[in-house]
Amino acid sequence: MQVSSVLKQLAVSLSLRCLSYDFIGTSLDESSEEFGTVQIPASWRSILEDPSTVQIFFDYYGITEPPVSKEALECLVRLASVRRSLFTDDGGRSQFLARLMAGTKEILQTGKGLVDHDNYHEFCRLLGRFKVNYQLSELLNVEIYGEWIRLVAEFTTKSLQSWQWASTSVYYLLGLWSRLVTSVPYLKGDSPSLLDETVPKITEGFITSRFNSVQAGFPDDLSENPLDNVELLQDQLECFPYLCRFQYENTSLYIIKIMEPILQAYTERGRSRAPGDVDELSVIEGQLAWMVHIIAAILKIRQTTGCSTESSQELIDAELAARVLQLINITDSGLHSQRYCEASKQRLDRAIITFFQNFRKSYVGDQAMHSSKQLYSRLSELLGLHDHLVLLNVIIGKIATNLKCYTECEEVIEHTLSLFLELASGYMTGKLLLKLDTVKFIIGHHTRENFPFLEEYRCSRSRTTFYYTLGYLIFMEDSPVKFKTSMDPLQQVMVKLESTADAAFRTDAVKYAFIGLMRDMRGIAMATNSRRTYGLLFDWLYPSHMPLLLKAISHWTDSPEVTTPLLKFVAEFVLNKAQRLTFDSSSVNGILLFREVSKLIVAYGSRILSLPNTADMYANKYKGIWISLTILQRALGGNYVNFGVFELYGDRALADALDISLKMTLSIPLADILSYRKLTKAYFAYVEVLFSNHISFILNLDTNTFMHIVGSLESGLKGLDTGISSQCAAAVDNLAAFYFNNITVGESPPSAVAVNLARHIAESPNLFPEILRTLFEIVLFEDCGNQWSLSRPMLSLILISEQMFSDLKAQILASQPLDQQQRLLLCFDKLMADVNRSLDSKNRDKFTQNLTRFLFLLSRFHGEISSPVNNNDGGDTAEPLSNLRQHIQLSRFLDRHFKTQRDLPAAASLASELNRDCSLLHRNLEDLIAKLSLAASDWISRSTDARSILMRSVESCCPSSPPDGNAMMGRRQKRILGVELPALANEVARIETIRLYAETTLKLEVLVGDLEDATFSVTNKTSRNNPFNLLKASRPTDQDIGQKQAKLMLAVKAMNRIEEILVDVANRRPHWTHLLMAVDARVEKALSILRPHVLSNHRILLSSLGWPPSLTTSSNEKGTRSAIPNPLVLMEGENKELYCESFLKLCALQHLQVRRTGRQNKLQGYNNACKVSNSIDTIKQSCFEHGLWSIDELVQPIASRMEHHFSQWSDEPKFIFALVYKITRDFLEGVDNILQPLIDKAALAGCSAKEAWVSAMVTVLSRYLESI
Repeated sequence: MQVSSVLKQLAVSLSLRCLSYDFIGTSLDESSEEFGTVQIPASWRSILEDPSTVQIFFDYYGITEPPVSKEALECLVRLASVRRSLFTDDGGRSQFLARLMAGTKEILQTGKGLVDHDNYHEFCRLLGRFKVNYQLSELLNVEIYGEWIRLVAEFTTKSLQSWQWASTSVYYLLGLWSRLVTSVPYLKGDSPSLLDETVPKITEGFITSRFNSVQAGFPDDLSENPLDNVELLQDQLECFPYLCRFQYENTSLYIIKIMEPILQAYTERGRSRAPGDVDELSVIEGQLAWMVHIIAAILKIRQTTGCSTESSQELIDAELAARVLQLINITDSGLHSQRYCEASKQRLDRAIITFFQNFRKSYVGDQAMHSSKQLYSRLSELLGLHDHLVLLNVIIGKIATNLKCYTECEEVIEHTLSLFLELASGYMTGKLLLKLDTVKFIIGHHTRENFPFLEEYRCSRSRTTFYYTLGYLIFMEDSPVKFKTSMDPLQQVMVKLESTADAAFRTDAVKYAFIGLMRDMRGIAMATNSRRTYGLLFDWLYPSHMPLLLKAISHWTDSPEVTTPLLKFVAEFVLNKAQRLTFDSSSVNGILLFREVSKLIVAYGSRILSLPNTADMYANKYKGIWISLTILQRALGGNYVNFGVFELYGDRALADALDISLKMTLSIPLADILSYRKLTKAYFAYVEVLFSNHISFILNLDTNTFMHIVGSLESGLKGLDTGISSQCAAAVDNLAAFYFNNITVGESPPSAVAVNLARHIAESPNLFPEILRTLFEIVLFEDCGNQWSLSRPMLSLILISEQMFSDLKAQILASQPLDQQQRLLLCFDKLMADVNRSLDSKNRDKFTQNLTRFLFLLSRFHGEISSPVNNNDGGDTAEPLSNLRQHIQLSRFLDRHFKTQRDLPAAASLASELNRDCSLLHRNLEDLIAKLSLAASDWISRSTDARSILMRSVESCCPSSPPDGNAMMGRRQKRILGVELPALANEVARIETIRLYAETTLKLEVLVGDLEDATFSVTNKTSRNNPFNLLKASRPTDQDIGQKQAKLMLAVKAMNRIEEILVDVANRRPHWTHLLMAVDARVEKALSILRPHVLSNHRILLSSLGWPPSLTTSSNEKGTRSAIPNPLVLMEGENKELYCESFLKLCALQHLQVRRTGRQNKLQGYNNACKVSNSIDTIKQSCFEHGLWSIDELVQPIASRMEHHFSQWSDEPKFIFALVYKITRDFLEGVDNILQPLIDKAALAGCSAKEAWVSAMVTVLSRYLESI
């Protein structure tokens, strides 16, 4: 029996792994529950069409226990996700679906195995896959659909009632129902979907279950209260609103029915003088919070569902919103104003803020200012809120109340400020806010007396957001007077701190006041996005208040709480974003600003270096240093300072800043720099600026320091972060280019800086060869996403010494089999083809193109290149470059310690020191492995290879008995460091690549699914409705038109988003060809349906507008021709809106086609040397070569009419030319005035309506002349 059980378990596990296999290279991430279509091979078709295949997994589920039963369900989940194209006809697919529905129906009836949570969760996933992979019409065609859908509805209702048991699984059930109801409008046939009777019960069940989750005395534990689980709350409320919108009127009546008595009870409790039952009040607040969240979620999807075209739904939105707005008048009055410390009150206020955020996006945002008249008409009747400004006043009132009353709740403060920032950053809403008295008060009285949260240290981070928002509002008004007035509260704090004596500057009061001031100033600085606004802040701060910053740095260097916000403010202040730091040519402000920055950096650096090391080095030292490096990097690379002035006039500001920054970087071990991500990014960005703009400073350093910095660049090149790798490549390129231009081909005598560089290289002759080897290793053997950046230093290094390149090429050739060497040599020859000895842009681009071709050719004839070798002994053993580098480093180490024979007696002490270091490393390694074991617990069970590798590492590093001698320790550590840990790192990297591929595939699957659904919906509507009904002189009355147009726009947006992802894939990972081709095939099919449909509708619209116009060819008495009427000029009202929408759709499709063509050419090998580009030149060239589709649609009907006249003037060609000229001229101005703005709006930059019109007319004339 035990053997049989094991065999069953192994059989199911093997089946699951087979179904989880990556058949087309998508590399699905095993650690994620989300995946797209399972690409089963066509050879498996007969197996899947066999009825016993699906049934055997249902049988195994019934006869086994967890975890085998869970794996059987996982197999069924993947079977339900099999690609649709596997089945040759609809009949086979329908039978397969029927078997899945029959199996799930039996489980629903019996409840077999669902008491186990893992089984239950997988079963919910299985139900959720039905609508992901199948259409509603296909489900309806299954005979047992009626019984099945009722059972699923009953199962969903029970799951909602067991909210604690099924909290993470309900998401899949709600997703199933939301997809079902959104498909109903596009359903053909008369078969009842039964959703009308099942969905309302589920909707009511969800609301009831949320109410039941709110209980008196419910523990305020984030892990237990669903209202505090933000991620789970968002997942559930993401799908539920679609169910509400399905029968919106009935659902809204139900919501209002259950909300009214609760709202009334809450109102009465607020008016009561006695507190009453506190637990009961908490329950009421929890129930209201759920209702507000639900209403907020319903309003959020107003734009995405196309409901804005439904006036009735807009009125219902108003009814629901009115209840929440009515609640707002109660929450902060009476007894409720004393409950701000209660968790239930905080949850309710967070729900209200969420409601305002969603309501703003649908009815107050910049895009909805003129499309919500019916809603405001109803709100005016109910609450007297008749327009956007009045409603904004209500929102701002609530924001102000929260900021005044919540002094300690960080969550409410942060949520409130995020809403405030959203309102202020909108152009129209920001302008409206400035009209409100409440906003004017906030701008003028932003003190801790009015807003107590400013005094609470726990909320100090929120001060930056608060003042960022205020800065937005302040700078919207172009008034220096108002700016200074608004800054008065901060001015008073500044003056008070400046007047504080040095002896009292170390008090806590001064400390917290200064911390708050710096956070406030950083927010104001973040809001300056133009030269004008930055100038206001600069003139206010400099020179009167800059000494305060230097004073604080001097007194509080040892306190990161003070220095961190100060340095972050300075980092923001010196950042030249949007070219805001652009001073007049006669201004010295840029130089003065850098001098102040230099004083601060020198003062901080000189003191921080003198402080002793602590246990938490990052918090106490490294963090301040990386912010300081960021400040210098931004100041040195901001292009607003002429640094030559400092040396010319003997000013030490630049030299001192560079000296102290170098000392700070050298005080941090390179291992620590690479260990902290923010420190790493700041360090390499700073080094890149030095090599780019101040390379003389680097070259004037001593050789050891120079080698340390360049060595760190090599470490950065090997890192996984492509951004850092690109920065290091740019720094190496600047160094190599300097050597090439000033030493290799430079004039004699060389400069002093060039002499220094030559001396550094002479002392370290292997520096450039090692870097070149590293670059070739990365490009050849790794999947790098920054090949273009890495190619730049490669050319510079090759040109420095062709012998160096020849030696490396010989090593690579020798590492290959003899039959491959000749072909590989040809590839290398092509690498330098047509590349001359210069570093101009054209030559660099040519080398980059050659490198791309070189790698492409290598991948074609030799799937995986072997590592280069060193075969100096003529043997057959191959030594990788990494081993060669280790030998070189060892040789350099020995040369450094044993320069002469007299140094040999020191070998014993050196060996002892090395043994101590090895022992320390051994202990650290044991700690590392222990930490790795804990950190890997989340993903180790997902990968068998990772498990085995890690277990071997743990066993090797943590033996049961101590090692016998240093030799055994050395061998074990060598294996760990050289084999086990690299293998573990490779496995982690492989899993990360898997995750990236799966994430991309999942995104594309969702987008392509949306595209196919939208395409199906559009064509489905067309088949049921006469397309001529879409275009009438009066307002369309067919309710399907709005939904159809919304689906069409959704399809266009989906295709553009798909193309963006595919372009990124083609640039970064061009070897994912299977994925690119699979998605292209599906998108091409959708395009072949959508483009004729859009063209047909566009032509019908043109016809209804009177296009083409009648061509007047008669002459008046003076012999001139009268003008031809232009229907485009006569368009107005809805006809003009319809034409503009249709025109933009055509432009969007053409823009998409241009992008697809360019990318596909690269995919097919036509443009291997270039990255995929969507540049203006490409789009413009396509417009010239192929014309604008929208212009061609105007010209073609006119051409048909002109040809009638041409046939009469075959003997008088001058009349033909005259007619073409007249039509071209008469329509030219109208085309430019009406169509050019539309072309610009369509983002077809560089395309001219006039040029396209003239080109199309010339083409018509040319074709006619060729035909006669």
